[in-house]
Amino acid sequence: MDRRAKARRVGRVAGTAAAIALALGAWSQLSTGAGTPVEGPGDGNVLQQSEVAPAELPTATSEPPGVTSASPSDPGVQAG
Repeated sequence: MDRRAKARRVGRVAGTAAAIALALGAWSQLSTGAGTPVEGPGDGNVLQQSEVAPAELPTATSEPPGVTSASPSDPGVQAG
């Protein structure tokens, strides 16, 4: 075989291998159900969870109204 024939043959083999790989990949995607919409246990609607937080959230350091915290200078608080 001359150089041009060898290059054509290598190109055909590479193209065939790429086509087979592409076909197998597509078949694999179709057989696993990838790309199909997810259907829930009802009418098929997909629910989305909102990322919006409520307007006011209590902070970790807030105390309920009417509760007074003891200061370290109170006689009832002991260190240690």
